[in-house]
Amino acid sequence: MTYSTDEKRSRSGSNGVRIQKLFLSRALVVGLGNPGLKYADTRHNFGFQVLERFWRRRREGFGWVERLFRGRPKKMDALHSMGASFTMEKPGNETGETSVLCIWPMTYMNNSGVAVSAASRSFDVPADKILVIHDDLDLPLGRLKVKQGGGAGGHKGLKSIMGELGDRGFARIRGGIGCPEPGGDIVDYVLSPFPFEDRSLVNDMIETACDAIDVVLREGTVAAMNRFNGT
Repeated sequence: MTYSTDEKRSRSGSNGVRIQKLFLSRALVVGLGNPGLKYADTRHNFGFQVLERFWRRRREGFGWVERLFRGRPKKMDALHSMGASFTMEKPGNETGETSVLCIWPMTYMNNSGVAVSAASRSFDVPADKILVIHDDLDLPLGRLKVKQGGGAGGHKGLKSIMGELGDRGFARIRGGIGCPEPGGDIVDYVLSPFPFEDRSLVNDMIETACDAIDVVLREGTVAAMNRFNGT
């Protein structure tokens, strides 16, 4: 996953002079979760929490150049999502910009693919330029991993995305939420809030996940894997 390639097309003007048009490269960043206040602080809403923090960081001047959707994320009924978009400068001496769409699917977790597929089609973003942030029962609490492609690992939100896209090549940022005690109910566990004593560790993981989003967008998935998967 990389967003550094300029996409250029040329056309002829009415005066016969060829006009070079620079198209923005595009990226889609998805935070997974369930809509509504009752789910806001739950473990399963880790993706929502990360993307909200990432958006607030950007609003605070985290090195982004804003051009679109100023202010709070807006409801996008056609995409079944809350969403916001902005452009970011490409790193180093590269010319052009990347247009980034951030979405919080309003379809509930198990139907996340409906929203992601709609956004992918509407904004012409292929699977390999989609980044999904989600909770992960298989990682210990506080552990973060960046991954390109792969299976759903039992995560129904990822399963829905793969089914709707017909492609599993998108990148992911997996946030470890631990697992319930032996005999504990998994659904109750993921739909319960993080305990107060874990909040500091969770907040650190959210901040690190925001750093990882930035690296994925600017430098690519491999760079993010090298930087964050060993921590």
